[in-house]
Parts: sequence; structure tokens; C-alpha cells
Amino acid sequence: MGNHTKAAPKAELKTADPIHCTNCQGALNCFSALLPTQDSESKLWQCEFCLHENVLKIEEGEIPRYPATEYVIMPPTTNTPVIEPMVIFCIDISGSMCVTTEVQGKVNIHSRAVTIGIAEELRALTEGQAQWLPGQNQNVSYISRMQCVQSAVHREIENLAKKFPRHRPVLITFNHDVTVFGSGPTDTYVITGDQLWDYDLVYNTAKQLKMNIGTASAAGDAMIDKVYRLEEGGSTALGPALLYAVGLASNAPGSKVLICTDGLANVGIGNLDVTDEEIALASSIYSKIANQAKENGTTVSVISIRGDDCSMESLGTLADATNGDVDIVDPIELGVKNVDVLSIPIVATNVEVSLHLRKGLMLVNGKSSVVEKYGNATEESDLTFSYRYERSFEPPSKNLLFQVQVKYTKMNGSRCMRVLTLPQHITVDRDVAEKGLMSSVVATHALHESATLAQLGDYQQARVNLISNQRLLQRGMATKRDQLEYINFIKQAEKLDGFMREAQHIESLIGTQRAQGITKKQNRDDAAARNIVKMKNVRRNAFTAE
Repeated sequence: MGNHTKAAPKAELKTADPIHCTNCQGALNCFSALLPTQDSESKLWQCEFCLHENVLKIEEGEIPRYPATEYVIMPPTTNTPVIEPMVIFCIDISGSMCVTTEVQGKVNIHSRAVTIGIAEELRALTEGQAQWLPGQNQNVSYISRMQCVQSAVHREIENLAKKFPRHRPVLITFNHDVTVFGSGPTDTYVITGDQLWDYDLVYNTAKQLKMNIGTASAAGDAMIDKVYRLEEGGSTALGPALLYAVGLASNAPGSKVLICTDGLANVGIGNLDVTDEEIALASSIYSKIANQAKENGTTVSVISIRGDDCSMESLGTLADATNGDVDIVDPIELGVKNVDVLSIPIVATNVEVSLHLRKGLMLVNGKSSVVEKYGNATEESDLTFSYRYERSFEPPSKNLLFQVQVKYTKMNGSRCMRVLTLPQHITVDRDVAEKGLMSSVVATHALHESATLAQLGDYQQARVNLISNQRLLQRGMATKRDQLEYINFIKQAEKLDGFMREAQHIESLIGTQRAQGITKKQNRDDAAARNIVKMKNVRRNAFTAE
């Protein structure tokens, strides 16, 4: 399934509830046949999916007329103001953020992120008279990680003010303490000491926080000023800062949290600087936070600065669960590039997708229907499914119906359901079927499925799945667009397959049994964990782009 809103040319709006099959929850649709019964007020509907017979008392206006029908389950509350989403920058200011990178020539980071070239530094030390060692390169600058982050946050707040002026930026910093900055000059709140180890206290304090948080257009400049007053020092209370950000965002569905860190969490809840025996418990904290973020309609993305381990295996669970993004970047790259995840607005929260197939067809769960809690969705969101048929399956003569039901909450608070039912022509000729495939959809599903297998540690089956789909795409290539999408699939697949080959090689050297006894954290570095999360959430447009 790709973007369902693009698949249907016209959606019929209904304020009544959808009519469901009492057996499988499939919905009445424009292809349904309603037969008369002995009771003149009732109709007989045999569900197109499970073949169960339903007796309905139905009026003409309740019968869908188009393949796509939009139902308003719950309208927005008129007396409750719309709460504008937050964009929470959760920034590491621990001591390691002062580490510098030598850069040749001028660096194109923001002018307020002051860069000190070696010449200026020497003049300051020698009362204005530069002294150089023989052969020393004078055309270099030393840029700290903090300066790069300051430049990046500055740019993103300015972009928010231009593109989403009603969104509300918030700054949270963490070292040995966690500090929250609102819009006013004195709007700060600090979590410190034993508080950092109390999960419920941190989360509930954030939910109940009363602080002035202005919009990007009104308060963006004040927030930028606070960014440039940050100083590095101390340890890394990443877990408490992240939990606080998720708790704060829970009051504004559709909010986004961006974590930027250069090291391992080592203070408070979610401390990952622990023994191998303790790592599973520590990592479970991040899974718990991820579930809360998903339930609240918050998207979490993670940016790690290349050079130090941050346990992307643990942090990546947040992006994975909330449809966020993960990346590992060089400090200078962070200072000059846009963070794409913030530029794509959330269009719906609490998205739940259910797919219904004809009886005899089975999804991966062994049933003819499945419910997937997706979380937040943007205009670029994709969700794919695959199915197979039982040997006893007897297809209809021409077409099979497929139905997807999408429940979601709009940004104005209304709860809706879109039902899309489409017929699919069937054939017993493999060549005919493969000529009709959509390469980008096959490629998207193949990456999603293989990344999920890789995350579970089943590298062999993940690689087999990639190769199988590669051959399918080769057989289905009929146009230049198919060729382009095939090439893009190969590029994306290599990002995932590369580390799996290496992992299998390690298994062959040290023995499979011993390798299986090594935890995921030990066996996968940050780059591998990043690639898995990225491929699990890769969008269809990654294959259609030139």
C-alpha cells in the first residue's frame, strides 16, 4: 500500500459511522451487493472478504458510492483551542562538545557561531603578534562541535519562523543537569541530582510544566540568543532530557523532538554506560519512552555526531517507533546542512491502518486481516504489506477486492476514518503479473521487510529477501522508470546489505553459537543500527527520485 490519499481520485464524505462486517470488521463499500430479505426493511450483505452474511437495516444515504469514503468519527471540540505543535531541540552540552575539528580555509557556518582561526588564537596569546612555526599552515580554522550545533539550531529556528510560524520552538539542554528554556528571559527549569533517576517524576513534571512557550515567529530570535549562550561541560544525562522532552510534547500532538548528541548517556535513567549484563534493562527505558511518544503523537529524531558511540541501537528505537529519522553526521556537515525531518509537517496523529483480504489469502500474521498502529504520518508516509494464498484458495473469476481502513486524528482534533476499496485483476500467468508490478512499491516493501529481519538478527533471511526482490525487479523492468527505480533500489539495498555481509563473516570466524550470544549492542555499531532504522522507514520517493 502506498499513499492511500493519492490512490483514490475522489473521496465521499460521510458523517455517519461506517458499516462493518460483524465477523471480520471489513467495511461496506461501493462494490458490495445488497440483496432483499423477507423483511422489507432489511438487506442481506455477504462480506466480500470473509464471506460472512450480514443482515442490515440501512438507508440509501449510508451506502458508499465511491471506492474511497471518508467518515468523521468524532468532530473537533469547538470550545477547545487548537494547541500548536512544539519543535523541541534536545541538545547535548557535555564536556565532549568542546572538541574541535580542523578545517581548511573558511567554514560556511552561521556568523554568530564564532570561529577562531589559528592566527587569531595566536595573536590573542602573543599580544597581537602572530608567531608561526616553520611550514605551519596559517589558513585553518578550529570549529567545536558546540559551534556546529549552535549554527544548525539557529538555522532551523529561522526556517521554522518562515515555513511554520505558529510552531513553538523549545530548547532543552543536558549535561549533568537537564535545563528547559522557554521564551521569556527567566523562563527556565532545571532537573538535577536524584531527580534524574526518577522516571515518573521527570515525565509528570514535564506534563505539568507551566512556562511561556511562544511561536517561532514571535519568540524565535529570543530562543536563538539562548542557544548562543550555551557552554559545554559535565556528563551526559540524555535519558532524563529525552523523557522530559516527550512529556512536554505530550500536551501538543504532532510535536517533534530532535536529539543531538555526541556520546553515550551516562547519568540518570537510561544510563547506557553499564556492564553487558545491565545493558538490556537500560535499553528498555528507551523502548518505554518510545511507546509513550508514539501514543502521544510525538515524532522523535536522533542526530549523532560522528566519532563517538552513542548507542544508536538504543536511541534508534525512538525514531523507529515514532516514524522519525536517524543520522550520523560530521560536525561541520551538521553546521551547514538543513535537518530535513523538521521541514516535513505531520498531517495526522494516532494513525491506525487495517488491511482486509479475501478469505484464503494470508498476510504475514497468518490471517486475512491485520491492524497496524502507525503513529504519526506525513504526506510522504508509506506502509506496505505482502500476502500469500492457501492451497485451497478458489479465486473469483476476474477481480479480487482489497480494502484498507485508515483511522487517524487530524491536527484540528477531529477523529476520522478513510475506507479505500479497490479491485485488482487476477491472473495465473506469472509473466503478466510481473509486467504489471510497480517497481517503487516492491522496492519499498523489500527494504522494509529485510530491515525488520536484520533488526531481529536474521541476516541470512534478510539477504535472501533482498536478492529475491532484486530478481523480481529485474524481471519486471519494462520502462526507463523501472530501470531508474531498480538502480535506486540497488543503492539503498547496499547500505543494508554491507554490514550484514560483515556480520556473517564475523560469525563464520568466531562461530555462530558464540556470535548469537553477543548482544545486539555489542554486535552492531552505530552506523549499522542507523542503516537498519533508515531502511525500515525508507519512503517510496527514495526510489522514484532522479
